[in-house]
Amino acid sequence: ASDAETISGYVFRGQGTQHVDYVGGDGHVHELWWQADGWRHVDLTVAAAAAVPFPTSSVVGYAFESGLFQPVATQHVLYAGADNQV
Repeated sequence: ASDAETISGYVFRGQGTQHVDYVGGDGHVHELWWQADGWRHVDLTVAAAAAVPFPTSSVVGYAFESGLFQPVATQHVLYAGADNQV
């Protein structure tokens, strides 16, 4: 693992869930998420058919909760891909 890798966590009140995003040992972006009945895992790289992260990429995850100017709550995970795209 690279010293540049990070773990990012956030709460998504719109679904009552908690999320942890990270680059796994397989070089993919993964997410662990919790809701009332337990933890779940998803390989976001596979699920989004996305590029693998740049080797020293850090991930950041966050939620936009719904409100006056954001009527639909959304979740976002960003990283620099090996294809030089965000």
